[in-house]
Amino acid sequence: MKNNLLTIAALVLLASCGNNESADSEKAIPTDSVATTADTNVVADDGDEVALPSSMRIASIFKRSGLKFIETNLNPLDNAKNYKTSYIKALNLGVYSADMAYCLLNKQYALSKNYLKGSKDIGGELGLNSAFEANNLAKRFENNMNLGKDDSLLSIISDLQLETDVVLEKGNQQHISTIIFAGAWVETLYSASQVYKSGEQAIIPAIIEQVSLVDNILAVLEKQKANDSSIPSLIESLTAIKTEFNNISALKDKDLDEVDYTKTTFNKDEINKLCEKIIATRTVIVKG
Repeated sequence: MKNNLLTIAALVLLASCGNNESADSEKAIPTDSVATTADTNVVADDGDEVALPSSMRIASIFKRSGLKFIETNLNPLDNAKNYKTSYIKALNLGVYSADMAYCLLNKQYALSKNYLKGSKDIGGELGLNSAFEANNLAKRFENNMNLGKDDSLLSIISDLQLETDVVLEKGNQQHISTIIFAGAWVETLYSASQVYKSGEQAIIPAIIEQVSLVDNILAVLEKQKANDSSIPSLIESLTAIKTEFNNISALKDKDLDEVDYTKTTFNKDEINKLCEKIIATRTVIVKG
């Protein structure tokens, strides 16, 4: 069963994380290790706290659902020079964190290291240097990458997210956490949409499951929109995705808590429109 509450979604993702075992017995990232990856606890202006699934958890459920690695799906690190405002930097920090997770789960270690550095660079411009420098995270990541210690790498990513949350909370910038999450969420949906367009039908349930979180993301952003003048434009973009989601006939008048997406037949044209809207939204984000 699926649930579109973010707090419960984190538990759903926790229960279903893990890599598919490959035919050549390639070492998989342990489910328990993925489970330790921290969520982002966002406190809205009214004091409500919402747990947003980490980019690693989102990437993990897509990986389990057939998200094959396509390097051209990544946002080139060179694009970072185009990001001028704190808002667009935060969005693309989310994008780069999702790309780092995507690379790591596909054992693209050199690329994941590059995206960690890219995340550190853009995070530094947002005042997050202390989060990336805490506990010698970058050096630990490189050392464990060289040794192929997947579980340790996931633990380091968890530490990084925890440190980032602490820094933003101390600075009373919880809205930045939501913007970062939105960027990561869109980026992972973008990669999944591109895989779907390549002919992988099995990934549709995971796309639908993740898009079903949009109402909750929008609810948090509505409460935080006074904190950044650009948040309303993000709300508008995510609302456009929500509109396409609401147009899916197989979900009309259904309680999403009771829908098993893996046993639902979806209209191809409707899924195509949803994916195109996701791709268009991501294009705007990475353009800067």
